[in-house]
Amino acid sequence: MIQLFRPINLVVIILTQYLIRHCVILPLYHPAITETAYMELANSSLSHWQFALLVLSTVLIAAGGYLVNDYFDEEVDRINSPKKKTWRNWLTEQQLFTTYMVLNLVGIGLGIYLSFVVGNSILWGIHLLTAVLLWVYSAHLKKIMLIGNVVIATLSAMVVLMVGWFEQPLIQDGFVGFVEICGYWLGKVTIGGEKLATVIWSFIWGYAFFAFLLSLIREIIKDQEDYDGDMKMGFKTLPIQIGIGSSNLVVGVLTALTIYFIFRFQALQFVYQDYLLLIVSLLLVQIPLLYLLFRIRKARRKKTFGQLSLLVKAIMFFGLLYLPYLSTTISALPPETQLIPVDQENISIDEENNVEIDTTYTANDTTLVSPTAIDSIPNDLFDTLPKRPLKAIDPDSMR
Repeated sequence: MIQLFRPINLVVIILTQYLIRHCVILPLYHPAITETAYMELANSSLSHWQFALLVLSTVLIAAGGYLVNDYFDEEVDRINSPKKKTWRNWLTEQQLFTTYMVLNLVGIGLGIYLSFVVGNSILWGIHLLTAVLLWVYSAHLKKIMLIGNVVIATLSAMVVLMVGWFEQPLIQDGFVGFVEICGYWLGKVTIGGEKLATVIWSFIWGYAFFAFLLSLIREIIKDQEDYDGDMKMGFKTLPIQIGIGSSNLVVGVLTALTIYFIFRFQALQFVYQDYLLLIVSLLLVQIPLLYLLFRIRKARRKKTFGQLSLLVKAIMFFGLLYLPYLSTTISALPPETQLIPVDQENISIDEENNVEIDTTYTANDTTLVSPTAIDSIPNDLFDTLPKRPLKAIDPDSMR
């Protein structure tokens, strides 16, 4: 029964969201703090267990989407995959819809809770929109040329983007003020603190675009694989409307576009002498993409399209392997800057411009500042500091 929920795809969703958070967002945030305390603003974003709930909500809605897709695909699956077990082997129709409703209601409910946690009450609309789109896709959109493919590709990209949207208070507020005092190295590139939020979003959007293109390619290849059954059911997918040969050309163009964008990123790796990552990305991503480009030209058989679909899924997984390496390339600048606790109240930073930072806390709060960095800060920089103070949070309290 578990195969109804596509467990491998769900594992990829979990890995994607955790790797984006722990290998992109937090590593770029943590160099500014001590080893024993997490720095966050008074209205910080998600704690570790709350982020786990975000991932769970995504997985539940995706699982519901897979279930309802099997319901609507029952007849066409008998043609395309006659040996495949259907949902009727495990569930009655009432049980299927009950399971579907529970998965979506819990997923959307978690989205509502987390939206209020991060202070953006409209974010839960992403969960609702995703659930609705997955139903409409299964019932109608997948039968329409390219529309269904684009919807699934967009939802794949949203798996990545959701992490940034729900961590926006951490990404944005966390880098306004204190982190602007310091600079950072990102690999071999020196980046000022005020640009860090932009850097993080560049990686998030880059991975989202990568996920969109590869998902779109795979969806078209799957339509080619299911050509016979879709034709008998009256679907109007891209291969049926323009033919297998022409749809091969579309896949080839999209693959070439993906290769081009990755090549541009690899050119930067060469310029900044990151040769190890350059070699790994060539072996795990570019060469498989080039192989896909070569094979798709003359692909005609159902078996071939099935193999190429699996290849694209493998490329998507290999692309995730870059993120753990990225986290190892991050270190703080300047390294001699030490964050130390102080107990002073109402510290005046710039008396000439009447700029003050209120550092009055309760007994459990601690202010962390860098005296070596403050001495070299231009006065106008403090105009961008947050009006509320930073505080140190014990790591255990975020679990």
